Amino acid sequence: MKEAIKKVEELCDEVDRNSDELSKKELSPEKKRNLQSQKRDLRKKLHESVDHLRDSFLKEMREKGLNSLPSNDLVDCSRVLGRYLAYEIKIAKIRRFLDGFRRIELEKKLDLQTVALLRPKLAYAVGRSDREEKPFMERFQNFLDPMLRDISEQKDPQVFDKGLRFMESIIAYHRCYGGEN
Repeated sequence: MKEAIKKVEELCDEVDRNSDELSKKELSPEKKRNLQSQKRDLRKKLHESVDHLRDSFLKEMREKGLNSLPSNDLVDCSRVLGRYLAYEIKIAKIRRFLDGFRRIELEKKLDLQTVALLRPKLAYAVGRSDREEKPFMERFQNFLDPMLRDISEQKDPQVFDKGLRFMESIIAYHRCYGGEN
């Protein structure tokens, strides 16, 4: 998973450099077109890299269980996922899921039905996403949906707590990397 995280970080750095170049006012039309083309290519590579990270994350989660994944790996994964989501997703869209986790936490008991119902809410949010947001929201769903399933199947408050902390970290890093309200 560490290699996949590193690859996503490198591509995010490239996307940021490309965006900085595009924001310059003195660009010729040809240079601007080239940079916009590069941006599309970089975003495609970034999506593929996040897919690879997801596969690596899910493989480790299946093998070890969410609760057995090292906290540092989850923090690193949430950092790059938060940064990735900050490119197109407003914080309110992902915060709804954190709020769902927090409501369950406040009840002081693990309500598996409520955890399971976060999955269709997530699918609904993906379905309502516009063309620019959709690839980002789909990848967010691809991380969160299996995690929610794992929490429901394990029925362990510690697994739920680890999922909650993962969500909090994603949102913290989303904000850190300039995610909008």
